[in-house]
Amino acid sequence: MSRLLKIDDLIRDQHSSLAEDDECYYLLEYTARKLSSHSRGNRLILNCKKKMDRKDKADWHYKIDAIREIARELRPGIASLFDLSATTFIPVPPSKVVSHPLHDPRLERILKLTCGESADVRELIVAKKEMGASHESEHDRPTVAELYSNYKFNPAVSKEIFNDVVIFDDLITAGNHFKACQQFLNKHYSDLNITGIFVARRAIEASSPFDDFDGF
Repeated sequence: MSRLLKIDDLIRDQHSSLAEDDECYYLLEYTARKLSSHSRGNRLILNCKKKMDRKDKADWHYKIDAIREIARELRPGIASLFDLSATTFIPVPPSKVVSHPLHDPRLERILKLTCGESADVRELIVAKKEMGASHESEHDRPTVAELYSNYKFNPAVSKEIFNDVVIFDDLITAGNHFKACQQFLNKHYSDLNITGIFVARRAIEASSPFDDFDGF
């Protein structure tokens, strides 16, 4: 049975925006700048993130298959941690605004497949304007403050939520998106129990002492 792993003191410093009291879990690890063949985490993340303009292409089924596989893997872990009938699940807003033709609802779709259509899954937070997708580089990534200032409530859905809330994303790097959503919710609600759930975390590969060794 698949289980979710906690981001604890041993690895929290790899996600620099997280605080000690942030409760966050992940399923797999993803290694930046590696191909999908590098690991299962890379395969699922890269396929899941295929852009919406690939919809009519031959490789589109890889995205659909990844979404379904992720949902199957997440289901037992999420069901063991949360009361699905009393938890609000909120996907992190994608980089494209809702009206943009490349707006990708993959996170909401994963959550509904994972938790069931009767669960409280809502795209409650949306972006005011397009900011561009986060880069693998630490440079040019939107800060927590920049992300927060770009968030608003989705006028198409109710603002009523449970006290137990899951912020969901497919990949955590520094943790900026999670923290921006967390701050946004705490600004507008009181007494929330917020947990972060991620398909994968960006793992930083340990450098070898021989990396700079040219031999004799």
